[in-house]
Amino acid sequence: MFQVKYVVLDNNVNDFSECNLPNGISNDFLLVSKTSICVKTDNIPLQKYPPNTAFFFPKGTPYYYCPYSDEPYKDYFIHFTCDDPFYTEYMLPVAQPIYLCDPDGISKLFDMIAFENILKGPNKHEIINSLMKILFMKISESAVIRDNIPYYKELLKIRYNIFNHPEKQWTLEMISKSLHISPAYTYSLYKEAFNTTCMQDLIESLIRYSKHSLAHSGQPINEIAINSGYNSTEHFCRQFKKYTGMRPSQYRESKNPIIPPP
Repeated sequence: MFQVKYVVLDNNVNDFSECNLPNGISNDFLLVSKTSICVKTDNIPLQKYPPNTAFFFPKGTPYYYCPYSDEPYKDYFIHFTCDDPFYTEYMLPVAQPIYLCDPDGISKLFDMIAFENILKGPNKHEIINSLMKILFMKISESAVIRDNIPYYKELLKIRYNIFNHPEKQWTLEMISKSLHISPAYTYSLYKEAFNTTCMQDLIESLIRYSKHSLAHSGQPINEIAINSGYNSTEHFCRQFKKYTGMRPSQYRESKNPIIPPP
């Protein structure tokens, strides 16, 4: 089970100069920078890393870090121990930079762990243990990302926006223009990164959005089609049936059946 010893959120130090621990510390240490940071370990000379880079230092691992510039330094970190086999399965790279794919999600998990750590509820330890497992799984996803895929972080952000804002008129040309590369190259990189195309992701996000609107709103189907980014209600209905097996009206009825009066 994970045992959290110490959590610091939004560590903002105006006069921070360096942290030098040649013998490490007595607990495991997970650090996430919010500003540019310089880090040195036994295997890596002093180097600059961008914001939203994580470092994992197990007990006794030496490390050194300092701000990159004179601007206020910001980070968040956690000291902990763990005797769960899960810890070994999802062991993070030791003293290596991990470029976070979802820094906002990681930050929220830190917030939840810190909050639970000050509570005295009967399920405190089980909740913290579960949250720490999720945290390690999330960070391990970032750790296995292939650095040989150019523009990966930018593509990941675009994919996130496609699924959260499907109503926008996304096109391959628009996406490639934002990356300053050709549409053909954008198509190739996106498929290599996510094993699907950006247009397939767009269709999936539109169908998901329209399903929710049909099931949970009284909007007319033509309005849902427009809000889902379709210029034609007929095209929307054809595509919806192709991917769900039902017309929009049938789907709405299946989710909100009319119950005859007794």
